[in-house]
Amino acid sequence: MYFVGIDISKNSFHYYISDSGRTKIDSGKFKQNMSGFTTFDKILKKFNKREIIIGMESTSIYHQHLFSYLLKHDYDVHIINPLLLKEFRKSETLRHSKNDNIDSKLISIWLKEKYPDNIPSSKEIDNFTQYSREIINLSEEISRVKNEIKRYVYLLFPELESFQSNIFIKSLMNLLYNFPSARKIATTNKKQLIDAMKIDNQLYFDENKLDQIIELSKNSIASGNDAHELALQKRIELLFKLESDQKLFKEKLKETLNNSSNDVIKNQVELIQSLDGFNETALNIVAETGDINRFYSASALVAFVGIDPRTEESGQMKKGWFINRKGNRYLRKAVYIAAIVAIQNNEYFKNYYMKLRTRGKSHTVAVLAVAGKLLRIIYSLVKSGKKYDSDYHYKLQNQELRAHGNYTAKKLKRKREIVT
Repeated sequence: MYFVGIDISKNSFHYYISDSGRTKIDSGKFKQNMSGFTTFDKILKKFNKREIIIGMESTSIYHQHLFSYLLKHDYDVHIINPLLLKEFRKSETLRHSKNDNIDSKLISIWLKEKYPDNIPSSKEIDNFTQYSREIINLSEEISRVKNEIKRYVYLLFPELESFQSNIFIKSLMNLLYNFPSARKIATTNKKQLIDAMKIDNQLYFDENKLDQIIELSKNSIASGNDAHELALQKRIELLFKLESDQKLFKEKLKETLNNSSNDVIKNQVELIQSLDGFNETALNIVAETGDINRFYSASALVAFVGIDPRTEESGQMKKGWFINRKGNRYLRKAVYIAAIVAIQNNEYFKNYYMKLRTRGKSHTVAVLAVAGKLLRIIYSLVKSGKKYDSDYHYKLQNQELRAHGNYTAKKLKRKREIVT
């Protein structure tokens, strides 16, 4: 086998080729352009493609062009987490020397030592992963825009959110897009308001509620502002566009999965989707992890996500508990959302969340704990090949409660015996 390490920057990349004995075969540098790519391809063609493993460090966006080029030409290429390379560098040498030549050599050695335990080839799931990440990025952007909309609604019609907790239903967004303030709503006749709220020529909003909104607008404390009204309209317009884009990416993600020849990935998505409310979340999780079977334990999967707890202690000093945050940020976001979905749709996870909250844990800590438990269950589903059985977890929860009750009863009995 030959191991090709690539250290890449914005305008160029260094490569280092070694064999199974760590012997250097070739190294060099090329520019990030088509001439550099084709020349590098000619060098790689000297070897049998089945005997070449290529790795490059994840660099946000700079690795993407070469990565796509190599995938297109059927090479076995892998994206490596920089944190893994950082830890590996420490194990290889105590020196702090670092340059592009050294880094490409380090990646080559890492491939030799860690393959096949690293991330599997991304050829089959590259588009799958990119669609998933765009969906997550759009979710973050949608959240940001919604917060801005709330701010402008407070300035232009503060009474609305108190009356209608969810102002982001399509009918209300249509209303505010056309009449973006209390003063505009108050001075418009009801028929025009209804026409503005219709979706596909149908009104999906209670007219009695609309009457109340009109009454609130007439007594609103907001004075109105032309600049704020225009800003609100533009934010709503942007929200519609982002939601439309996200819907398109979700459709493409499902289409990519359906057309995939990777039955392992399809099967794992199906197993995770057996959890209530996980139809879309399962796609995001598998898109980031690849084959979950590659993790040697559930704890390894939790660590890969970056929600494993860690403490810093030295002598009498203890900094406390916090999550690692050194894993895949996209996967961490997907799993956090998955935990919230689980709490909302599954009694087992909801009860576990509430138990932690009653113990004084914050919302975030409780959700992360649910996320960790969720990952362990997902790992067990994939390893066993069996779909989620809610009855099993209800029984497990009851056993835990009975065990806790028996323990408490025995403890009280011992206290009584001591007193008497």
